[in-house]
Amino acid sequence: MFLTCDEPERIAELIQAYPEFKRMYEDVYELCRNMEDVMGLFSKELQELDRNTVQYMIDVMQDEIDASKKLITEQEFQLSEQAEQFSEKNQQLSEKNQQLTKQAEQLFEQERLLKQQELDNQLYSLLDKDERLADLRRAIKDEVFRKQLLAEYHLQ
Repeated sequence: MFLTCDEPERIAELIQAYPEFKRMYEDVYELCRNMEDVMGLFSKELQELDRNTVQYMIDVMQDEIDASKKLITEQEFQLSEQAEQFSEKNQQLSEKNQQLTKQAEQLFEQERLLKQQELDNQLYSLLDKDERLADLRRAIKDEVFRKQLLAEYHLQ
């Protein structure tokens, strides 16, 4: 009530009832009469609030920066792990590809040998049918002669 009351009669009653308030009331009254001092107090308080607000904003931004740095570090780690896994998978695929290439080469060679065997068997059958047994025996042992006979029978 002391600071909220501005009625002179009520203030006089309060001072009579509580004489220790007189000095305080005089200080407040002088302070209110000198608006420049009051504004100076508010200005100082506002400066302090501004400083605190700026510091708070800096702290909030620093927290956000720290959180972003942490997230980036975690993501870089995850990317590094994924790159390592990719490299391992790539190495495994390369090894599988080499194996498949080797197997394909072996299959092609087997197919070539089978075709050659079929041609040789056809030649041997034809030689047997034509009763050329001496040529048959020689063709089995002599590859150059066998090729000549394959050409002769148009089996190449």
